[in-house]
Amino acid sequence: LGDVYQRQVSTQSTGLISLSLMLRLLTLLLFWCHQSSSGPVQTTYLWHLEQPIYWPAAKLDDSHHYQRAYDSIMSKSQQGGHPEQDLDGIFAKDDRVAIYQYRAVDSINTCPDVPDMGAQVSYSGGLIENVQSLSEHDRDGYHAGWNNTYSQGK
Repeated sequence: LGDVYQRQVSTQSTGLISLSLMLRLLTLLLFWCHQSSSGPVQTTYLWHLEQPIYWPAAKLDDSHHYQRAYDSIMSKSQQGGHPEQDLDGIFAKDDRVAIYQYRAVDSINTCPDVPDMGAQVSYSGGLIENVQSLSEHDRDGYHAGWNNTYSQGK
């Protein structure tokens, strides 16, 4: 299971690197189509971001709610054992901290010559809860207002 998980993490990181390349290619394609055709080409890009609830056991301080990332990190540090994954290692990766908080808006803003350029970003509920739990405790690069850039991005 560890090897499968490691390959999945590596693929996700590589995927984020190639997102930048794909965005640049899409910009070139849009520019070329705009210059060479009489009608506009409509395209969109969707970033779907997801992280599961890694250990859905009850929170230590509230048995009516399951553990989010911060809760699981604290539970593991206090009691050991589960979850087996290194959640600090997963959520603190620079590319994840960036994409979960601001990177997609920054990428779109690198294309000022394409005024209709845009993208859609979707978060799974588990990811939102995990990032929110980390931001409430100022952990792993997440802070209060972690979603402000997306809320204000256009």
